[in-house]
Amino acid sequence: MIAQPLVVEHDTDMAGMVAGDITVRSGRLLRLGGMVRGDIILEPGARLEMSGIVSGRVIRR
Repeated sequence: MIAQPLVVEHDTDMAGMVAGDITVRSGRLLRLGGMVRGDIILEPGARLEMSGIVSGRVIRR
């Protein structure tokens, strides 16, 4: 469990839980199989593959 906001700066496979927001940097891929209790913020060119749960919003910037 990660109990703070997270910034994805490399292509990442994630299982488990994040209690804050996740920001995915431009050009990076997040594969989410866990749970996010905040928002997922996608910078331009960022990608998300999701089979998990997001209790917040997915925001494209």
